[in-house]
Amino acid sequence: MEEKMLVFLKPDGYVRKYVGARALKEIMKLEPSVDYFGEFRPDKMFMSDKHYANLKGKPIFEWLIRYVTSTPIIAMIIGGEGIAQKVRTLLGATLCENADPSSIRGRYGIGRGMNVAHASESAEVGEKEVNMWKSMLNILEGADYESKAREYIEKYENYPMIDSIRFREIGGDLNKGKIKADEAKETFKYFIAQETDLDIDSLDEFLSVSVDNFLR
Repeated sequence: MEEKMLVFLKPDGYVRKYVGARALKEIMKLEPSVDYFGEFRPDKMFMSDKHYANLKGKPIFEWLIRYVTSTPIIAMIIGGEGIAQKVRTLLGATLCENADPSSIRGRYGIGRGMNVAHASESAEVGEKEVNMWKSMLNILEGADYESKAREYIEKYENYPMIDSIRFREIGGDLNKGKIKADEAKETFKYFIAQETDLDIDSLDEFLSVSVDNFLR
């Protein structure tokens, strides 16, 4: 029986173009049906009061909402038999440091909470999230969203990328007090500028959130 689920590239997967494209390429190898694919700027209230409402009160909550709303994201609604478990296996453990090195998060995650993508954790959660997000997404009947996804992948799958280990090393040095926050932010900015086609000066909040990720 086909189940539906929500997948979205988080800001690091959206900003780091190669990373996002490669993550999507792995997911598309599963040959899911694609009911939606598009860029979406999440609203803080929607993310805090609906999508991540179950995390309210957790130490990570305030940072998480800042993070997922610091840039647009790429959202997808996909379907397939057992699709949620398959995608979750591809992604790997939530914390990049604990993820299998061959998984998407193990290869591409910046570290700690910056882990490339969200995916519904089960068929039941997938149904709930899809219904929730449908009210926010402009889904056009008859649109060829699979082609849109593949066009995005083709555009960015060979984009330049900085090895994610470099981000983790800088974050580790910051966390241990070996470097200051401003220095870490400038280094992240230098790295990200090589990985994106976005205006780097428009990514100040994303860069600040990246630094704060390692100071939590």
